[in-house]
Amino acid sequence: SVFLRQSPDILWMGHSKGGLRKADLKQKIVKEFNHLPNSPNDIQAIIRDGDWLWIGASTGLYRFNTLTETFERMFESGSYPDDMLSDFIVDVLLDKNGTIWFASRIRGGQQCVVGKFAKGSGKPELFFNDPKNKNSFPESRVINSLALDKKNRIWSAMWWASSLVSPSRRYWSLSR
Repeated sequence: SVFLRQSPDILWMGHSKGGLRKADLKQKIVKEFNHLPNSPNDIQAIIRDGDWLWIGASTGLYRFNTLTETFERMFESGSYPDDMLSDFIVDVLLDKNGTIWFASRIRGGQQCVVGKFAKGSGKPELFFNDPKNKNSFPESRVINSLALDKKNRIWSAMWWASSLVSPSRRYWSLSR
């Protein structure tokens, strides 16, 4: 389960088998959204961007409009000709520029990938390991989470290592 506090009275909850829920702690009401069209069920991560919630799930990346209470699936595996992205989204992060970052895997394998949606972008930009660069992290590492530092740099946490995403080079550097 994952939680996101919107305000002192509003708590969003994502569950592995129960979908998205909103708890109004003041009124003691819990509202479920797993019956809506395009609603994700197995939720891994939630972040807030204004009136939107970005949700990472085992079935993809979603946006939820908190005003209209509607879901939008951002992409499906294989939805672009050059798409190798899996539907399984491990984590989601919002940077200081309003860019949405997400961690996933390559379809049919364990290779990690980090993606981003810039404001107004309809297609994710993907970042892979660079096999030609000895400082790029190993392909077989699985990303557990993403983090943002004070310099607005994106870091990925993996078992036994962390890495810095380099948007200008489209690869990751292994942190030692």
